[in-house]
Amino acid sequence: MLKFTASWSTPLTSPAALESVDLARAAGEPFITFWPRAELLLLTEQLCRQAGFTLSVAVRTGEVATARALVAAGLGVAVVPQPMTGTPGAVHVPLDDPEAERSIGVAWPTLNREGQLSPAVERFLAFLRE
Repeated sequence: MLKFTASWSTPLTSPAALESVDLARAAGEPFITFWPRAELLLLTEQLCRQAGFTLSVAVRTGEVATARALVAAGLGVAVVPQPMTGTPGAVHVPLDDPEAERSIGVAWPTLNREGQLSPAVERFLAFLRE
């Protein structure tokens, strides 16, 4: 089981470059969010409700990378997984809320006829274990 921690993604020009942030600070901000029924949309709605506000949707997307790019372009803020590397033009600030974390299950194919995993599967699993 893998875990990802959600972060508040905000434009680089924002004064929110903190070590962590209470999502209540984002009340009134336009949000870049995800299509209906997407796990990240459900998480964002839940975290906003717990912070005492309803999110105001500026743009919906189906891709985390697109959400980060839209944030960097200054179109709003977003709740996205904490990235492994930076996003030019954006700051990703971990959320204070301990519920801003999700577990992700990973499944992969069984061994091939030679009793081995494919090189692609082996590389992917090595990446996940890092």
